[in-house]
Amino acid sequence: MITMIACLSLLGGATKYEYLHSEGISLKPGASVQTISATNTWYEGIVSDAVDCQGPGTYSFLTNAGHPWGDDLNILFYVPPSSGYDSPWWSYTTVRDYTGAREYILGYNECCEEDEWGDCVEWPMLDLVAGTPGYTLEDAYPYRTGQSNFNGTAGVRTTWSISGVMDIVEEIEMTGTAFENSRIRYTVIITNRSGSQRQFGIRGFFDINVAGNDGAYFWDPVNGWRQDEEAWNKPIPFKYYVVSEVYGGGIRYIYGNVSDSSYGMTPTPPDRLSYAYWGDYAEPFGNGLWCNAWLDCSQQNRNVGGTDASVAYWWGYDGTPIILDPNQSFTGTTYFFASPQPLAIEDENAQPGPVFGVRLRSSVVTEELAVVYILTRDAEAKIGVYDLSGRQVIGLEKSLKRGQGELRMPIPDLPEGLYYMRFEADCDARTIRFVKQ
Repeated sequence: MITMIACLSLLGGATKYEYLHSEGISLKPGASVQTISATNTWYEGIVSDAVDCQGPGTYSFLTNAGHPWGDDLNILFYVPPSSGYDSPWWSYTTVRDYTGAREYILGYNECCEEDEWGDCVEWPMLDLVAGTPGYTLEDAYPYRTGQSNFNGTAGVRTTWSISGVMDIVEEIEMTGTAFENSRIRYTVIITNRSGSQRQFGIRGFFDINVAGNDGAYFWDPVNGWRQDEEAWNKPIPFKYYVVSEVYGGGIRYIYGNVSDSSYGMTPTPPDRLSYAYWGDYAEPFGNGLWCNAWLDCSQQNRNVGGTDASVAYWWGYDGTPIILDPNQSFTGTTYFFASPQPLAIEDENAQPGPVFGVRLRSSVVTEELAVVYILTRDAEAKIGVYDLSGRQVIGLEKSLKRGQGELRMPIPDLPEGLYYMRFEADCDARTIRFVKQ
């Protein structure tokens, strides 16, 4: 089991919402936060600038004016610097050099911005993030070599070069020609410059935030909805996942790619994916993914839905490093997008069934069974109740329309005991256990 590393605490009792530089009022001239944007009609990526104390490289994702959600709504957590908050340091990249036993944080400069009295008001984040035992944690800021837009203003490319070790490129790009095919692309490229074979790893860490809702609930096509921490190692059994502000699905959805190649996407399947705490209010920052430059914390199995959820991808995870010959490169890529409704995700090989989510109002019932569902298209549904022997004791068939709905099945005469409800719609199905009292 991975050992959890406790981080240094921030100001007593603070949360990430309260970590301000004095409400932006007393920063000395020239100390303001610097960012650079990647934009298209539907999305915007905010990246810390090379001249900022905390840059370059940390990132946040937002909707843009043409998005159905509306303008300036969070996909990753972000509060604009005009509010007095820091740069987008809630999400960041770590690159591990297994061979040299070092971990590099992309975007956290060991510096201190001063107020007009000379006191630090922007703390060095390197002092608050823990490296892995046996590895030296380094700030990549001194190795930065460039940052600029590309593809017009649709992308931001940031580069670092660590002499005798590696070159690093991070790209945040808003892709697509219409809302339906527009995606947020995240890419990190490592090139071995050591002159001999070397081993590396990448962790991309994302503080997901559904339009201001920090405790996103997680859904995947294999396991359905969840709110507790979980992680999956390669081969990850689903091609994509979705988070929403409500368990069972609300009015906003954020899609995260694992290995889905639809709409021209070219993801790099990660060696590990985690849905886990960013850090909670009882112990600010010190018990989640943010404060650990590399380690996972999902083994603690806490409820993060409704609290403070995040996701992380590892390429070259523990025991499966990326092995590169001299001048050989590795590219890790994933994608995100946001939607106002459940989506029927298609790829070139198969189209999943129409069921996007199914749950019961209660897992302990007396007089009726309330089934809440979300369909991505119209479907002929079959709902059955089965006892422990597999015998169907109640059945219902109904034509259902796309969207969210609820079915109520009277069960007053059903004997007390443990049962299974199976919801089938075309070729897709979900089975849920419940108790009749």
